[in-house]
Amino acid sequence: MDENKFKAIIEEAINKAVEPIREQLNGVVNRLDDPDTGLKRINDRLDANTRAIMELETTVKGYGDMYKQSLR
Repeated sequence: MDENKFKAIIEEAINKAVEPIREQLNGVVNRLDDPDTGLKRINDRLDANTRAIMELETTVKGYGDMYKQSLR
C-alpha cells in the first residue's frame, strides 16, 4: 500500500467519525444565528432588562431622597 492510498483511507475514516460532530455544531450555529431566539435576541433582552433595572434604581433613589427630605 502506498502512502497516498494510506492517507486517503485515514482521511475517509476521520471524516466519517467527525461528520456527526460537524452536523451538531452546524445545528448549534443555526440556533445561535436565529434572530428570534439566538444571541441577538438574548442580547436585546439583556439590554432591555438592564435599562429597566437602571430606571428602578433611579426611582428607588428618588424615593430615598424624598424620605430623607421629609425627615428634615
